[in-house]
Amino acid sequence: MVARRAHRCRLLRVHRLVEVGRWCSRSASVENALASLLILRGDPVWFPPVACSHTSERSFHGERTHARSGARRLEQELDRLKTVELPQVLRDIETAREHGDLSENAEYHAAKERLGMIAARITFIEQTLSRAEIIDVTKVPHDGKVTFGSTVTVENTAGGETQTLRLVGPEEADIKEGLVSIASPLARGIIARAVGDTVKVTMPAGVREFKILKVEYI
Repeated sequence: MVARRAHRCRLLRVHRLVEVGRWCSRSASVENALASLLILRGDPVWFPPVACSHTSERSFHGERTHARSGARRLEQELDRLKTVELPQVLRDIETAREHGDLSENAEYHAAKERLGMIAARITFIEQTLSRAEIIDVTKVPHDGKVTFGSTVTVENTAGGETQTLRLVGPEEADIKEGLVSIASPLARGIIARAVGDTVKVTMPAGVREFKILKVEYI
């Protein structure tokens, strides 16, 4: 009984820390603490597995490499998840519980699923940042060639369209923002090339030819 009471006190303290936006535990305990909190109150919750990319080589172009700007974006997302979204979903669960029968409570089950996704994302970002090799491209020696973190303007020689993109780590990639993964076919095709070079890249839609118009380190 004493051990159970102590356990309950610890979990309630976790809940209060989350509510005031001061969550600072290690990622490994995020899922366990939240799951224990809900199970203790009679609410089992499933947390989806976290898919993480691993590599034993910390190379300059490895999957662990991140541009400083990309690392900042991940840190901002992590802060938002811990201080805004996580407390909100816990409040949503409490509100849904007050509506009575949980077996047919769609809001309750949706909130529990959202909790699992948030916890998984927190774990993933913390693991990614803990393994990351942060590169500041403005401070890395270069010789005018395309490197990780550089901003490159290329022209599709078939149609004349141009696009500007930045080569970033896989977890930073966002095609809408012009952030292209270093592991993508296009990035692999232009890496170590210079202005004026023309390269052929095998892409899902077929072979494309690109000419490098500009390389910047910003």
